Amino acid sequence: MTIWIAILVAIIATTLMNIGLAFQKKQASEMPKIDEERKEAAQAFARNRAWQAGVVGMLIGFGMYAWVAGKAPISIIQPTLGMGLVVLAFFSIFYLHERLKVLEWIAVVSMIVGLILLGLSAAENDSAGEVNTVILVIITAVILVIVGLAYIARRWLKTKRISLEWLLGVITGLFIGLEALFLKATWNAGNNLLSLGVFLPATIVFFVGGIVIMQSGFQHGTAMIVVALESVVNKLMAIIGAMISLGEYLPEDILLALMRVVAFIFLLGGTAVLARFGKKEAR
Repeated sequence: MTIWIAILVAIIATTLMNIGLAFQKKQASEMPKIDEERKEAAQAFARNRAWQAGVVGMLIGFGMYAWVAGKAPISIIQPTLGMGLVVLAFFSIFYLHERLKVLEWIAVVSMIVGLILLGLSAAENDSAGEVNTVILVIITAVILVIVGLAYIARRWLKTKRISLEWLLGVITGLFIGLEALFLKATWNAGNNLLSLGVFLPATIVFFVGGIVIMQSGFQHGTAMIVVALESVVNKLMAIIGAMISLGEYLPEDILLALMRVVAFIFLLGGTAVLARFGKKEAR
């Protein structure tokens, strides 16, 4: 599979996931809070068909994304997922007849340019190296400790310096980023005990955990902040984590390496801007 086909599949996958996320975002804000009324919240989510439709859309998109992650470096695929926001932006223009602000147009153009640079920087033989399990475990442990300490600080110290929506957005991004790393590790390790017994279960745990935390974020804060933080943090996690634990280094050619770095910056910046579309829902 060429890198361009992999990118196209990733864009379709992320579009489906973003549509599903939009359904979940709207419904979650109207249901009992997950961390306060767990039983009632579980029942409400289980009975809400619109929220379930969003989950189905997200799962289909995730299935496509999980498949293409085995065909291309995760450090290439994960940043590409931000392009789903560009698709939704064009949808809002031509179907919903909404107008983009100047900054949003700049974000759209920068992401398209970033996508082109990302594809051009990837050679046909651009593939991941061996999984460094020790480093992957260390990354996971450090993140879990940081998340635990942040949660304790916010819950027990009752400090107002830690905004709950920011905290939940970052934690969601960290979990989804870990899910991406373990997903790629599952593909790279092959059909063995480590892959099927550790990496695959970790992929599922962090994906489900990230989705649950995101729903809580929608209920406790502004969706645009939660989604923007999650979108950027999970991509940074995938890019940096893949380099140090999966052997997905920058190209040796200086020009290609520069193109990829610029592509990362354009895609991450554009994602942060377009993810703030959620503010239109609050009006």
